[in-house]
Amino acid sequence: MAVAGVATIALYLVGYAAPGHASGYMSSATDLLRFLSYLVAYFGMPWVSVEALRPLGLAIGLTTLLLATITVVRLGLGRRILERREALALGLLLFAGGTGLLTSFGRMNVGPHPAHRYTIFAIVAQAGLLLAAMTPLRRLWAADRAKRRISILTLAPMPLLLVQQVWVGEFAVDRAVWFAKLEHALLAGDRRPEITQPIYPDRQRLEYHLSRLAERRIYLYRLDPPGSEGR
Repeated sequence: MAVAGVATIALYLVGYAAPGHASGYMSSATDLLRFLSYLVAYFGMPWVSVEALRPLGLAIGLTTLLLATITVVRLGLGRRILERREALALGLLLFAGGTGLLTSFGRMNVGPHPAHRYTIFAIVAQAGLLLAAMTPLRRLWAADRAKRRISILTLAPMPLLLVQQVWVGEFAVDRAVWFAKLEHALLAGDRRPEITQPIYPDRQRLEYHLSRLAERRIYLYRLDPPGSEGR
């Protein structure tokens, strides 16, 4: 499967033309630091996108990344046959980790915050960790009373992990609506900083994209300027 995955990525990259915001390659320690920062933020979504909760989001992202790495090494390199839930957990963690690595490498120069649509992959990683924890917790539950108490304390945060996805979903919907309004205001001609900054922190990139939209006659996601009959 690993060989098939590498071959698929290689075929995809044949003849690939990098966009203007592409990272290219990491040529300095600064690039590596930016990559790692984006990767941690990736797994801390959506909390890192809220300024007041950014430290909490980074802590969640770093913890998720470290636990996922340890779990993948333990399950992937172990010699015993994995249980079904462990194999599923390993697959989820590999998928979430792979998307995180590729996305971070490709978008680390785009902005400090990953796009909100990537929140789903952070949730996949958390679900993988939850599944991976089930087997050792079941063994603790079958042991003596003291170990059973430990397993109860460990299981206690699990409902919170699941319930938080409701908050995550509501937050993502609200942010998507807010972002869509900003985009429509921007394409309608509003250039106030509070409109442009959340979408284009780099003013030069904004001007470049606006010029490309004008070349293709795209206005508010339509192919005709405002006020025309095609609108």
